[in-house]
Amino acid sequence: MRIKRVAAILCLLVGLAVLYYRGHAPQLIEGTRQAVSLVTYPFLVAQSKLTEPFKRWLHNRRTTYELEQLLAETTKQQDALVAENIRLKSSISHLEETEVLQKFAARYAKTETRSAQVLARCFAENEHYFLIDAGAAHGVEPDMAVAHSNTLIGKVSEVYRWYSKVHLITDRTCKVAVYGDRHRSHGIHEGGNNEHQTVLSYVDHLKPISAGEMLISSGDGLVFPEGFGVGRIQKTEPGILYHTITATPLCDLRAIRYCTVFAKGELRT
Repeated sequence: MRIKRVAAILCLLVGLAVLYYRGHAPQLIEGTRQAVSLVTYPFLVAQSKLTEPFKRWLHNRRTTYELEQLLAETTKQQDALVAENIRLKSSISHLEETEVLQKFAARYAKTETRSAQVLARCFAENEHYFLIDAGAAHGVEPDMAVAHSNTLIGKVSEVYRWYSKVHLITDRTCKVAVYGDRHRSHGIHEGGNNEHQTVLSYVDHLKPISAGEMLISSGDGLVFPEGFGVGRIQKTEPGILYHTITATPLCDLRAIRYCTVFAKGELRT
């Protein structure tokens, strides 16, 4: 009997528990969830504080590496494009600057005519000269005339194996036989170591000559051929035997980068 009573009590308790659970199940589940959330919250916070920065660091490191690789590749491509651009511009510039000289050189029968680059310039008080990249190895000889387009700029004074020295028309040692294009009065163009001013000597005071006339090489002598521009008359004053005449070079000698070297020869017609 006692066992039966205990069993009946247990069944009653279980029934009451079932009835209670069925009536309060949502509240019990929610309470359990809340209790679990309270327990797990510190772990979630810890995970967020400890692992998330590490994940972001890994992501950023990967992104930075990818960006660095992309930057390196882009820089490489840019460098290649810049180099190609410089090469093309240099080629175009060289062709533009030497085309006139090549056409100009074609006027002469001498086969040793060649274009040369100006390596250095000197405009000192006692000397005016260029150094050009053409020497004995290229067939250059002393006293060869040097021009830029249709303008004389000087003559070769010293020759080395790979380069030469050119005394300019503004140097006091350089003298060119010329005449004025308007009145055709003859004289000698002389430098005075002044890059902006030269003189025209030995023009007979009885011969007409005027400011603004272009001075053209006459071909007299053994160095400079005929038909090249040399300078332009700035000012002229009458003298007892000769005119006193100042002139200026036709071209800016400091701006010249290429020139033509040639021996005295006949112009092609």
